[in-house]
Amino acid sequence: MGKPIKKVLMLLHYEMDHTSYMLYDGLYRTLGKGNVDIYPYINHFRGQGRVDEGYTLDDGKRGWTAAPSHISNHETPNKSFEEIADNIKSGYYDIIAFSNRTYAVRALDQFITHLTREKLPSLVLFEGEDYSDLNPIRRLKQKYNPVALFKREYIQSEIDRTGRDLHPIFPLPFSAITDTVAQDKQIENKDIDVFALFGNTHQIRENIVKKIGSSDLPKKYKIRVGIDRFSNEPEKATWLDQTRFQIPPMMSYKDYQEHMSRAKINIVARGWGNDSIRRFEAPCYGGLVLADKLPITTPNDFIDDQHIIYYDSDLSDLIPKIEYYLNNPGERERIGNAGRDHCMKYHTTESRARYFLERVEGLLYKYHTTEKREAYILETIK
Repeated sequence: MGKPIKKVLMLLHYEMDHTSYMLYDGLYRTLGKGNVDIYPYINHFRGQGRVDEGYTLDDGKRGWTAAPSHISNHETPNKSFEEIADNIKSGYYDIIAFSNRTYAVRALDQFITHLTREKLPSLVLFEGEDYSDLNPIRRLKQKYNPVALFKREYIQSEIDRTGRDLHPIFPLPFSAITDTVAQDKQIENKDIDVFALFGNTHQIRENIVKKIGSSDLPKKYKIRVGIDRFSNEPEKATWLDQTRFQIPPMMSYKDYQEHMSRAKINIVARGWGNDSIRRFEAPCYGGLVLADKLPITTPNDFIDDQHIIYYDSDLSDLIPKIEYYLNNPGERERIGNAGRDHCMKYHTTESRARYFLERVEGLLYKYHTTEKREAYILETIK
């Protein structure tokens, strides 16, 4: 086998892109801060108080992006175009990982124009959009011929039906950012029975709040379930606390994490895309996670009744499952603790970065023939 990947150049975009950040954070931690360069330089990736501003959005407006609360401090150096171009010419980088977004693709074009495509190391495309449509990355593959593609909203049936020309393509779902989690409360100190706080980015989230609100659960248990608005009342935020509906207090990300650590049950539901950040935030704690079953492929996915409990999308079993697991603490704790362990083993940003690197290394150094590559892809997406 050839050498492992040690030096990576990431081509990025100024707007917040959680897939880009999670991969960057994982590579930064896995390879070391001096071994991952980024271009253009994303200032808000450096952590709190950092802002990117004055860039032009795709619609012609001016952009402004501040670091979200879950971003920690990073010390990636700010290298100029010329410095990075010199590094490329000297063979410094093992791969260039580029986002599908505008400024990343524009940067790739600049380096190709300056150096020619043949002088660039192997290219790897990753895409973290909310949609499963394959045509945008198909166009990028046809133009740049990357050695591998990674997609957040990876639906196997769509790949089989219309995406065979994109192989090798791998799933790259979100991951858990673990350095901003709250201290997990011991089982005996978990004083919230059910917690979920949603932005209304999919109807199922509103349905969950209404389902719980119309049930007997708030009368029996400590329920903290909220949504930022109902679709027919967009100006109102809704917080269900015991039996009351009221405008919720503002909740900081720190408080949000604290609530998850205190909950016996955390509820997860899809948003604009199938994947969601909360899908990997909630399992960082020992409370049981109730989640909707998604069509996207997740490597080392959470297994029903082993790491997680899945509810039906029509929510017909949501209330019975909540009541069952609140009344069966032994089962709830077994699954919740196993889910946390599974998340920390397979779904941190570092784990996701190692998965990313292993797949690319396999393609670059081990599986050169078409038959071996196809078998490798099918084996490693599971």
